[in-house]
Amino acid sequence: MSLRNKMSLMFVSIICIVSIAIGYASYYSAQRLILENKRDDMANTVNLIDINITEQIRTINEFTNYTSENLQLQKIAGEGIQGELDGELLTWFQNLSQSYKAISNIYTLNQDLNVTYQYKTESMFEDTEQLRGYCDKATKKTDRDIWSGLCSVRTEGYKKKSVVMLTKAITNPKQNNVIGFLVIEFDPDSFAKLLINNLSTFQHQHTLIIDKNHDTICTNNSVQADYTEEAIQRFDSGERQFDFHWANTNYHVCGQYNGITGWTIYSIISSADIFPKLTILRKQIIYIVILFLLVSFIMSIILAYTLTKPMKKLSEAMKVAEKGEFNIQIVTRRKDEIGSLIRSFNYMINEIKLLIQKVYEEKITQKNAELGALQAQINPHFLYNTLDTINWMLIERGEDDISDIVLSLGDLMKYSIQGDNMVTLQDEIDYVESYIRIQKCRMEDRLNYSIDIPQEARIWRIPKLTLQPIVENAITHGIETKPEGGSLKISAWVCDDKLSLQIKDDGVGISEGDIQKIQSGQGNSIGMHNVQKRIQLHYGSEYGLKIRSKKDIGTEITMWIPKESSE
Repeated sequence: MSLRNKMSLMFVSIICIVSIAIGYASYYSAQRLILENKRDDMANTVNLIDINITEQIRTINEFTNYTSENLQLQKIAGEGIQGELDGELLTWFQNLSQSYKAISNIYTLNQDLNVTYQYKTESMFEDTEQLRGYCDKATKKTDRDIWSGLCSVRTEGYKKKSVVMLTKAITNPKQNNVIGFLVIEFDPDSFAKLLINNLSTFQHQHTLIIDKNHDTICTNNSVQADYTEEAIQRFDSGERQFDFHWANTNYHVCGQYNGITGWTIYSIISSADIFPKLTILRKQIIYIVILFLLVSFIMSIILAYTLTKPMKKLSEAMKVAEKGEFNIQIVTRRKDEIGSLIRSFNYMINEIKLLIQKVYEEKITQKNAELGALQAQINPHFLYNTLDTINWMLIERGEDDISDIVLSLGDLMKYSIQGDNMVTLQDEIDYVESYIRIQKCRMEDRLNYSIDIPQEARIWRIPKLTLQPIVENAITHGIETKPEGGSLKISAWVCDDKLSLQIKDDGVGISEGDIQKIQSGQGNSIGMHNVQKRIQLHYGSEYGLKIRSKKDIGTEITMWIPKESSE
């Protein structure tokens, strides 16, 4: 796969992931926000219904408190005397029934639960034991209205109907005992119209009021759904606002308990009814994501082409360079990283051309030098053979001192014409000793020397002619210029996988300025500078000569050879 296709695929993949993630997050963020708002609306709806019920009940409670204290009503309830009500009490009954259309009947009972007065149509409570239970509660709590759940009564014609009943105990103010009961019946249907309709905020929101027996007092939905049992069980367990799953549908429930009546108000709605517009939003998000992906795909192709076109030129130029053709340059006006890369390529090609030219010239120079060296070897060989002849003639004549000088000179000539660039420290020491012997014959007692090198150091390999230039500089510029002469010490030791070499003399010393000239190659000691450069070229710039010197005291030169050179 080409780089362009890879970049296009990468861009499209990233954009797809980001787009889907953003779309997913947007959709579910909107869903969560809508759900929270709807839950708040449901809670407000339930709370409004509860407030409405409480306000209506308080107003009715004021009426029941007033009527229960009416002497005429007390007489009717206690003595069971039927008669016409006085104007004031009758007006109260009329006003109450007109204000609250939910009231279907008002009547009084004596202690035996016999009807002593009935304001509206005659009705009969079917379950006497249930009625007795409500009256007993009213007897125990004479200051409160006792609200029932759904009760079944028979009207004229013995037709059954369900009502919600309020029971209030009527007491004798003198003896403070219960003499009867005031009972008000409410029509659940009228009650529902009064308390629920027009309060539900959703078209399909199911709002209902449940009594203590889990019977539905009223609802805005004529069809009793099966899921209400699940919602009631969850509410009874202590949950007030919750979600549940029923018949492959998610439902949201908000409930509130009314402490006066003992009823529970529920508001239930399905997710499908909460999010009717969310489906449209989901489709819009999908369309936007698809459109964004198409545009991004086109833009990624254009971007990939823009980025890979100069890279393609660079790749073609590199293929040409691989064939050894370096007369190539890429023209670019880009100021970005790709432009910088192309300019670096052009610079690299120019440097390679210069390097090739330099290496070629160095090879030619090296070949010429090798040829000259081969030619020059003729004279050293001839001189070495001549010196050997002279040495034997001196031995025959008994000139041993001169013979030693000639022999040392021959060793020097022999060592110099050897072709190895790397030698053991032992070989280098032998060469240096030959040189020192010649110098000692010249200087006699003015030159003393010592060599302290352990056996493990003698096998290390070092560059050829490393020590001789330093020894020569120490004798020529340090000891010889001193009238009384001096001593020279060559020592070595192995430490931390490195070989340390040290040449120390007690000559006239070297000034700081001369040390800098030696290290820079500007002084008279060209040999020491060459040693410095050869060591750094062979082992790295961190190696080289360390020169310490004091005027009229002496000079100490130290060098370090890494372990690799011992192989």
